[in-house]
Amino acid sequence: KLKVKEMTTFHIQNCIKILEKLLATKPEESVYMGHSDYAEMAVDEENRINDEKAETIVSTIKSFKRELKVRGNK
Repeated sequence: KLKVKEMTTFHIQNCIKILEKLLATKPEESVYMGHSDYAEMAVDEENRINDEKAETIVSTIKSFKRELKVRGNK
């Protein structure tokens, strides 16, 4: 693992671009329209996991941008 403070500015900028592209491809929330409780629970769990991943990505992007700000970059 590499600490953010040890990363080059160029590396951080590229990571932000990659994460923003990944965030843009987040699946839309699924809705189960059938009659199976288990299938509905699986869909709900998948939606929850996708939301958690998106929150982690947003948090990581914010931390990268904070580091760039400390370095005096946009």
